[in-house]
Amino acid sequence: MTSVKARPYRRGGRFVAGLAGFLTLILLAFGLWPVSLDVIPEAVRFGGRLHPVLVHLPIGFLVALLVLEMVDLFIRSALLHHATYIMAWLAAGAALLAVVAGVLLALPGGYSEELLFRHRWLGVLTAVGAIWMLAWKITRPLDKPHGWSFVYHPLLLVTAGFLGGAGHYGGSLTHGSDYLTAYMPNALRSLIGVPERVPAEAVAVPDDPRDTVVFAALVDPIFQTRCVSCHGPERQRGGLRLDSHDLLVQGGESGPDTGLIARSLRLPIDDDRRMPPRDRTQLTADEIAIITWWVRSGADEHARVRDLEKTAVIERVLKRKLNLTPEEDTVPMREWDEIASLVETLGAEMGVRLQRVERGSDALEIPFLTPDSGFGDEELARLAPVEANMVTLNIGRGRITDDGMEHIGRMKNLTRLDLSNTQVSDAGLIHLAELPRLEYLNLYGTKITDGGLKPLQRVSSLRRIYLWQTGVTDEGLATLYQSLRDEARIEMWREEIRHLERMIEASEIVIDLGHGDSSGEAGATGAADPVNGKCPVSGRPVDPQQTVEHGGRLIAFCCRDCRARFDDDPDPILAEIDAGSREDD
Repeated sequence: MTSVKARPYRRGGRFVAGLAGFLTLILLAFGLWPVSLDVIPEAVRFGGRLHPVLVHLPIGFLVALLVLEMVDLFIRSALLHHATYIMAWLAAGAALLAVVAGVLLALPGGYSEELLFRHRWLGVLTAVGAIWMLAWKITRPLDKPHGWSFVYHPLLLVTAGFLGGAGHYGGSLTHGSDYLTAYMPNALRSLIGVPERVPAEAVAVPDDPRDTVVFAALVDPIFQTRCVSCHGPERQRGGLRLDSHDLLVQGGESGPDTGLIARSLRLPIDDDRRMPPRDRTQLTADEIAIITWWVRSGADEHARVRDLEKTAVIERVLKRKLNLTPEEDTVPMREWDEIASLVETLGAEMGVRLQRVERGSDALEIPFLTPDSGFGDEELARLAPVEANMVTLNIGRGRITDDGMEHIGRMKNLTRLDLSNTQVSDAGLIHLAELPRLEYLNLYGTKITDGGLKPLQRVSSLRRIYLWQTGVTDEGLATLYQSLRDEARIEMWREEIRHLERMIEASEIVIDLGHGDSSGEAGATGAADPVNGKCPVSGRPVDPQQTVEHGGRLIAFCCRDCRARFDDDPDPILAEIDAGSREDD
């Protein structure tokens, strides 16, 4: 009877051990002497950015190997035994790739040296452990489960420990060292020896919101919640740290340039230099406005809200952020029954029509002045008992000077003010900065210059300003326009509109019947065929879906932008279409 001998250990054990030792030396070299390059090729950067993808593979394979080996100890299944060989190969290969990609990813720097050191070494040791586990399995018989090994199984457990540590420090590099423990209950903290969480000291809010320290109360909270994960103690992208004011002003690789922060917030979303990157939560328009305002005002750590010059945009943002509704800005109107007789008396004595804006309202107005009214500074002073009720003052051609503007500045509910053809100058406009609800201002025919517009930059509610025949220049007008225009918020709205347009375009349905009729936007107009074959704006072939029905004719365009230009001003484009039709005839 012939006996079948069990297959001995596989041949080539020395070669396997030598190869494992060689790979181990290379991995240890990566740990001991991190590679450094002055110029990093794009291919190398690309390889490094594969690390977040590759790093999950050895995690899954090693965890699966650990589970299979534990089950194999009790079941002793040949299928499980062979599966562990496959998983060991996958784990070792994936660990090697993850280490190489990690080394490439770390080349540009910008990470905490301590955390990076720990993450790198634990990752290297994980790969070394995976390689030696594979080497041990290669030299064992394939057809005989080996049971518990005092070499292999302890190595497997130790490697799993290295894997857990590498994952923890990798997460700390990406999200911050306290990412795991930030919201951990204090009971669990005590159990595992982590210090109890101490609530962050709240920034004291002064009684007057205008005494608020801008950096501590408004800017730093944005940096701490949105920026320090990439620009903090554990990671310094571009060499920049934003976790303290001193480090912020030191700047990053480009040197001390706080203006770079404000500029990078407004770069296009697909620009690599934009902060935050497009894969991170973006700052709101208010947050961008606050940081930009503070940086452009000098980036002073101790500056208060009242110390910094504010544009209308910033005034609106501060009202939202700090609930800026101080008493001087909110003045209740007196009830009509209380002032009715007084209003009638004042109107008669001053020779003007002083009246309610509408029946049932407490708001008052002077709708116009007659040429012989003689209304001037003294009459403005007499309006003091009802100044809280004044919402409209059409006092153009009146005898108003800068002295009378002080009385107008106390009318906190004023929304419409006509000072055309008066003697008001730049000095008098200072008082208009105290009107929080002013929407309409007519300064036609006054002595106003660019200098007088500066106080108006703080009147965030202004929507219409008339400056004909004044000393205002184009430069002064442009400055005022930019200060009143909330560009960050408008750009956010534009981006939302573009997103909605893409969604609408993606949802369009075309059903072609093969004879020129199709459902969708074009078919909905009721017109049969477009009257033009080329776009009247660009001259390119038309898109049947970009059409407009006008005067019973269906007009086609090549794109949505050309169609929008037609909507804005159709006359010249219609003339172009008619001219083309006559040429064809």
